[in-house]
Amino acid sequence: MTGNPCLILEWSAAGDWPRLYANGDGLERWPLRIPADARPTVLQPDRASAEAEARRLAELHHGKCFAVFEAQAVATAVELPTHVTVSGCVWASRMVGTLIDIDDPDSDDIPF
Repeated sequence: MTGNPCLILEWSAAGDWPRLYANGDGLERWPLRIPADARPTVLQPDRASAEAEARRLAELHHGKCFAVFEAQAVATAVELPTHVTVSGCVWASRMVGTLIDIDDPDSDDIPF
């Protein structure tokens, strides 16, 4: 078990959720939009707590299926130098999105 934060999602009716994109190719791999009344509202502090809560919810709501999603990485923007002078000074830079594993020891700025 890890201490990474988790979300619980009730997804029994996921097959009926609307597609995020309208397409005519009939492929099933397109993202689904989670209905407002089915969206997670609580961030569980760790996997053990989330699994316990998912079991409790399953006992209360027979026939429903609850999934536990554990955070594994965060996406953040970092500044990347694009132009450097001969002396090594950054002349221009741009922001680039990157993924950081949560278990990475260099990722101390993760806000949860």
